[in-house]
Amino acid sequence: MSVKLIIALAVYCGLLAYAAYVIVRVLRCEGYTPLQKFVQSLIALLIPLLGALFVHIVLRVYVLPPPPEDTEC
Repeated sequence: MSVKLIIALAVYCGLLAYAAYVIVRVLRCEGYTPLQKFVQSLIALLIPLLGALFVHIVLRVYVLPPPPEDTEC
């Protein structure tokens, strides 16, 4: 195997891992309908880097961060 092929495979595996991460986050989000989850997962898979990045940004903007925990006992 050539070095270029190994690098290309490693980059593609990284892109797929990122897309899988984003898809899991989308599927766990309770604010989306099943159709929205399907469409966003499809976008993340069909366009691995740009699609996953776009869906991830929308997910981060849409899902509010959890409220801070009460540290007072």
